[in-house]
Amino acid sequence: MSLFSSHDKIRIVDLTVQAIVGVNPIERTKKQNLVINLTLHCDLQRCGETDSISDTLNYSTVSKKVLAFVEEEKAYTLERLASGIAHLCLFHVDFAEKVHSVKVRVDKPGALTLAKYVLYRSS
Repeated sequence: MSLFSSHDKIRIVDLTVQAIVGVNPIERTKKQNLVINLTLHCDLQRCGETDSISDTLNYSTVSKKVLAFVEEEKAYTLERLASGIAHLCLFHVDFAEKVHSVKVRVDKPGALTLAKYVLYRSS
């Protein structure tokens, strides 16, 4: 009997990156802080049995790939950026076989003067 199932989750919380995102002229030239949260749904049953890193999702690799994508993307909208991150997590050769679904949340602190942040969450 395994304690793991296809409902296993790996969460990457508050991954912070500076990137170009936005539609205003200043946003197209000046990097802004973004905070990314991911919930990666995986089946980790085999790793629970083998204790082998090759049988789990390497969250360090996921984080590095997401950071590189966000820094290069220069998206106009948070929606596009979150969609690209989700696509990366689901289809990148390094982890596509392990990730069954993903939830992406992208926060843009300071986007509005009177708000703590603007948030986009996909499911």
